[in-house]
Amino acid sequence: MRRMLDLCPMKGMKMAGLIFITMCCASFIRAAPDTLDFDGITSNRDAMWHLSIGGGASIPLSGDYTLPVKILTVPGVPPSIFQYIFPELKGKLRNATVIEGQLTHRVTSFMDVGLLGGSETEHRLAFPSFLLGYDFPGFGVYPLPAAANFSLTVSKAVPIVNIGPWLRQGSLSYRPFVSAGVGWYYVDQQLWSANNTSLAWSRDDQYVGALAGAGVTFGLSDSGTVTLETRYEKIFNSGSPLSFFDPVLQLGYQF
Repeated sequence: MRRMLDLCPMKGMKMAGLIFITMCCASFIRAAPDTLDFDGITSNRDAMWHLSIGGGASIPLSGDYTLPVKILTVPGVPPSIFQYIFPELKGKLRNATVIEGQLTHRVTSFMDVGLLGGSETEHRLAFPSFLLGYDFPGFGVYPLPAAANFSLTVSKAVPIVNIGPWLRQGSLSYRPFVSAGVGWYYVDQQLWSANNTSLAWSRDDQYVGALAGAGVTFGLSDSGTVTLETRYEKIFNSGSPLSFFDPVLQLGYQF
């Protein structure tokens, strides 16, 4: 999994696009006319709703992330008496696990629209040693060794569009698709001392974000499905850029 950190957004999207194009071309070239059905099996064609739940990995692609904390006051102590002064803290966010679900409604035989929602476990950073400024206004700033841990958690609710036809080759029904959406992203950040001191900082923000991806859904039964998808997500935040590559697996039910 750590090797996937080296992936960039363009490589991830090229890989997803290649999978999509290959699946479509294989269906047209290799399938006999009497075994290729653009509407899929009857249950896929008639199903109007698709509910799926699953998860995967969330892999940061943005490089080093710079923490937005600069000055921290102590509760109950006026900043004119004492406050913390932080140096620039930055580093590579670790991978996280994403849990998500989506509900879509069929609009045409090859397009559906719906809502994708989910949340990630913590993207963590460790700062085992840095100089934290102890600021006593009027007396000076005294740098002292400190250590801290940081976590960033992302939640989302994104209206999405999935485009792709249901195909059938022999007994196998499947749907290669591309997806896109723009929606709401909630970013929660936490910083706490690694030395069990009173040092603690938190911040939560709401942003607009966008996603694009590609994948394939397989029909397991008259109504069951399994979906493999890769997705690129970008959050339009005001600080350090936040973008992620998410490979996910979902189990679904059509009705």
